[in-house]
Formats: sequence, structure tokens, C-alpha cells
Amino acid sequence: PDDLSETRDRVAEIAEYADHVIVVPKANGIIDEIMTWPKVILGYSVPTKYGATDVPVWEFAQHPVHLLGGGPKAQLDLSRFMNVISADCKAHFRAAGYGQYYDTSLRSQKITDAQKQDDAGLRSAFRLSCRNILDAWKKDYDVNSQGNHNR
Repeated sequence: PDDLSETRDRVAEIAEYADHVIVVPKANGIIDEIMTWPKVILGYSVPTKYGATDVPVWEFAQHPVHLLGGGPKAQLDLSRFMNVISADCKAHFRAAGYGQYYDTSLRSQKITDAQKQDDAGLRSAFRLSCRNILDAWKKDYDVNSQGNHNR
């Protein structure tokens, strides 16, 4: 909360060059003020072994959110409680580098050893993850759009 004024000034400066500015709240009770700033989208740090936010999920619930970090399954699970408008793809990009992809149930699978040996195989793993993750989100949306869903 003590840094809000400085953060607002930085956001205003960045907003001159960007359509949207992602702000990651680091304290409880400040989101409503942050959302009065122009061009702001909230960033939510998906809990991983590397870190997480202390701000509870419900404070983000009614606002547009970009998910930072975490795997595709954790991101999809969070989308049921937040208005997720975008999510990073580091997990499946990194997985492709190790010759892995995410299947439609968002579990990591290995590509064949032959595919790992060339760039085309690694690109295929990344594309396959992208396709499967998108299909999982679409399926989840179709199933959950009948009830109380934030999307």
C-alpha cells in the first residue's frame, strides 16, 4: 500500500506506450484502487514452488486477470474463480524444450526420442500442447458456462 503512488506513476508512464499494463498487487485491499487506473489488467502469480501472491483469489474475482506462471492445469483451475483474459505459456514452452507436451487432460507426456532429435519435433510438441490446452479450456468453458462461471 505504501508504494501505490509510485506504482501509479510508473503505470501511467508505461501506458503511454502500451494498450494494457499488467499490475501484480502485492498487498490485500488495494485492487479496487488499482482498477481505477487507466489501461490496467491485474496479474495473478499462480502458486508454484518458486512463489505466489499473498493476495487471496477472491479479491481478483470480478476484474480482468492475466495469469503469471504455473502449469496449464493450475491455470485452468484458477479460471473457474477469476475473470481470466490471458495466461502465460512458459510451462508448455519449457516442456517442449525437454521433449514433452501437454495432452488434453493437461498431463505432461513425452514425444518420441526420434522427434526430440530435431527442431521440428520440439516445435510439434509445443504446437500439440497449445492445441490441447486450448481444447481443454474450450471444453471447460462449454461445461461450466451453464452455471455460475466468470468467463
